[in-house]
Amino acid sequence: MTKKDNKKAKILMAVFIAVIMIAGTIGYIFTDSGSNQKVPPIETLNGYKFYETDQGIYVVDYNGQLIPINYLPSQISDIEIQDIILNSGFVYLLYNPSSDVSIDWPLQKIASILTIKGTKVNLACTTEEKCGDVPVITCNDKQSIIEFRPGNEIKIFSEDNCLVLEGSEEDINKLSDKIGLKLLGII
Repeated sequence: MTKKDNKKAKILMAVFIAVIMIAGTIGYIFTDSGSNQKVPPIETLNGYKFYETDQGIYVVDYNGQLIPINYLPSQISDIEIQDIILNSGFVYLLYNPSSDVSIDWPLQKIASILTIKGTKVNLACTTEEKCGDVPVITCNDKQSIIEFRPGNEIKIFSEDNCLVLEGSEEDINKLSDKIGLKLLGII
């Protein structure tokens, strides 16, 4: 297996896992604790319905697909967000593999949403240390990039060719939900 094949296999596995997680929530959305009674949405925004699952996360019904999120729009309404301009065909998700901040779940949520929107996704690292076969890029590269960056305060901003989501683990989770809902056109 070549490095390129290995990289593709890793990306496909990440997307496959995200799809499995989304599909796994379906059974918990429309029934309440195993009964046949439908669960009403706990929030509706612009015609989109949000449901709480038994696992304590939420899902939004996006054109018949259930998209998992951790925060309802009302819980992240105070986060200001600019218009998102990404290459519609391809986006890098950039992270620091040496960071103590876990971005696996936020990264999977964004990758899943971009895939639903028809955008190809590739992982990239900010540094070669602990990166393996994943490409190393910077915000100066001429690509559409979403960077997950650890920081002390919650921020979302543009830097060169990057849309940067910066903050603690919880902050980055909130930002990924906000960006995801924006990419879907829900907010």
